[in-house]
Amino acid sequence: MKKIIIACVLLMGVASTQAAVVRWTGTGSADYMDVSSWSGGLVPTSSDSHALIGGGVPQMPIVSSVIPSVPPTLGISWDNPTGQLTVVPGGQINASNVYVGYTGVNPSHGTLIMTGGYMTASQLHMGYGTGGVGDIHLTGDSLLHLAAITHQAGRVDLGDNARLLINGNLTGLNLIGSIIFPIDAGSNIIEAYDAGNNRTEFSVVQGYHTGTIAHWNFEEGTDGLEHAGDLDNFYRDISGYGNHLSSWWDKARPEATSDCPFDHVVTGVNNSMALEFDFGGDNLTPGVQDDAPDDLGTFAAQTGSKMIETYLFNDGWTIECSFKAHQIAWEILVGKDGKPVASDGAAPFWIKLRDDTGHLDVLVVDDNLNVHIITSLNPIDIEKWYSVAATYDNATMKLYLKAEGDADYLLQGSLGFSDGAKLGTYPSVWTVGRGMWSGGAADWFNGLIDEVRVSDVALPPAKFLNSDEVDADADGIPDEWELQNFGSTVDCVAEEDSDFDGVNNGDEYALGGNPNFDDAAAISLTQQFIDPDTWEQVYNRRIDISDDYLNYEILWKVDLMDAWIPSTKDQWNVGVAPYGTDAERVTINIPVGAYEMSQAFTKIQITKDWRDTLFTQAKNPSPADGDDSAIDDGLLSWDAAAGATSYDVYMSTNQALVDAKDPSVWVSTQAGTSYDASALTSTYTTYYWKIVPVATDPSIGFMPSQTWRFKQTIPASLGRGHRIVLKHGLLNGMMVFTGNYGFDWCTEAEGWRTVTWATWNDLKGNLVDTHGGRFNHLTGWASPPNIKYSRWCEAATDLDNATGNFWLDKWEIFYIGGIENLATL
Repeated sequence: MKKIIIACVLLMGVASTQAAVVRWTGTGSADYMDVSSWSGGLVPTSSDSHALIGGGVPQMPIVSSVIPSVPPTLGISWDNPTGQLTVVPGGQINASNVYVGYTGVNPSHGTLIMTGGYMTASQLHMGYGTGGVGDIHLTGDSLLHLAAITHQAGRVDLGDNARLLINGNLTGLNLIGSIIFPIDAGSNIIEAYDAGNNRTEFSVVQGYHTGTIAHWNFEEGTDGLEHAGDLDNFYRDISGYGNHLSSWWDKARPEATSDCPFDHVVTGVNNSMALEFDFGGDNLTPGVQDDAPDDLGTFAAQTGSKMIETYLFNDGWTIECSFKAHQIAWEILVGKDGKPVASDGAAPFWIKLRDDTGHLDVLVVDDNLNVHIITSLNPIDIEKWYSVAATYDNATMKLYLKAEGDADYLLQGSLGFSDGAKLGTYPSVWTVGRGMWSGGAADWFNGLIDEVRVSDVALPPAKFLNSDEVDADADGIPDEWELQNFGSTVDCVAEEDSDFDGVNNGDEYALGGNPNFDDAAAISLTQQFIDPDTWEQVYNRRIDISDDYLNYEILWKVDLMDAWIPSTKDQWNVGVAPYGTDAERVTINIPVGAYEMSQAFTKIQITKDWRDTLFTQAKNPSPADGDDSAIDDGLLSWDAAAGATSYDVYMSTNQALVDAKDPSVWVSTQAGTSYDASALTSTYTTYYWKIVPVATDPSIGFMPSQTWRFKQTIPASLGRGHRIVLKHGLLNGMMVFTGNYGFDWCTEAEGWRTVTWATWNDLKGNLVDTHGGRFNHLTGWASPPNIKYSRWCEAATDLDNATGNFWLDKWEIFYIGGIENLATL
């Protein structure tokens, strides 16, 4: 790597150099201020010339307090194989010249670690002298402020809320990805120039998850020149995973060029260089043209194993690059070596130009050795920049293309297969500028290639490298939207709710909302049963979140312990209607009736995020649906619906109003599963009722119950046994007797008259007439309205009325004035 020297105005003056050199011995404690851990028994100060820290001692120093004075030179691994200084929260050190990895005679590798605290330096050297390497690790809330930095070898790793400040405007030096890297591969480094203080700040943001495991942006080198080296990892992988590229030999070196497809990628990082791959035109000797075409590769056998060669893409992938072709032939832009299928010459993967049609292909061999190909819609033009992206989400492979002058990426085609395409099952090198056919290197490219990225997720087009949605701070919100709504990218924080409507700024963007006024109701998910058989869910979403209106998949099950059951799209009615200028309303109608589901759970995937939804209903009503012999106590009950926190009760004699859940027939909201409607009901009247479960969790939706019907005819004030007698008669369509009622007791000898009653079962399943002929009739006095009828009491449990009337071998008598056939009502 070339040496980078950044010189700016110093933070402070340099103290005069004195003769004393103080070395860290580590013989006391690890506290930097412990005098017993320094040579001479004194903590070094500005009156000394050097404070030197090296390995081979019991422990390395830790700065946990304010260091009042530091020598002009602070050396971390000074002419020593190792050395480390750690600054923790509460620590502060103000230095002049700091050398991290100073080599005089012995190769040195120094490390500065900050987990918190504050450090300044007038000049910091990352590696010095032949073989000197200096690494810096900044995490926690640490702050490192440098007036100038010299980089020879080593890297800065940035994580958490740590910040690196360097005086001057360094935004054009492409330090991110070449010197400065995020510790967490799921985060991003952003740089911002503060003109007022004349300094550049580097910090970490948790951006959208690109899943990047390799990114070659080819910013190395000098315009118009080839790199004079091979198998040396010169072309850096800026993902942080170390999948660097090299040329194979001196006749296959591409040439750096400032001809680029775009000046920055979607994350905001500048793009100023690309590579030109010739088809055999290197002039290594003046006047003599060699015939070796250019290519690059990970070349694991020569340069050390690269993780991408065996990486299993279990969750899908996205592979991108930009290119300009000088000719159209069989030419591969990006590929993976190998020959997985014995009967086919195809490699595991390639993005390839076709000589026969002039189109572009993406090819992959899946885990079951099936070959899948998607071809571009139109031929490729020469001398024109294109950006290509191929994605696979374990269900569908897609090919996108954006030509120079196009507004955005266009979907070229898609192909469904679920066999998986892990790619790492074929361990081999990845290449740029050539591919492989039938196990041999082939199909070299003639043209320019730039910005090659491999991700282990299927990205939406808005996150492709050449997307117009620039997101410099990598917070998942495009800069243009932030500027439009906030006036700057700094004032828009994704997690904050600027308009206090319960929807944070990040979700406002994703849902197509406005972060400056309360529009939560308009952009929130709604879900309901539009009829007993159809569950409707309505989502709001930005049009540009995904490529084809709606990336979705629906799975369902009726038991949470069961596996998810996928549904095919033709089972779901999806309609799209415009909603605002940047968003759309997506309606999904789920025909639950077709599955005969009274309770089910669904997962719906919207723009790669799962939304869990639950729909269930209250069941098993009491009185039972259609019960025309209900007891007139007005008590309603039902089974609980999973996830419900309350229940809305609708009841009326008007079925249509209850069916529609008209607000006029809402009678109560109950926390439990019962409701006393006695104040609203009367005997011999038909009522309709419905229960709608409610949950505080907006992701839970419910199926309203069916509209149930009942009629109260059995007096609640009768004892339980009496109600059973009447109930049996009603259920069997018998003639029963209603009106004023009471009960008394008599013996057989008291006399009776005969009234015919058809045979029916008692509670024990016995036919009444099995006990003798006299039990085929009831007896009593003939004079209305108080006609007395009786029935034999089998046992206490048969006709127990809770009043002690349970004598065996007695007649139970109840008085009922008037005679009606309830079966005809």
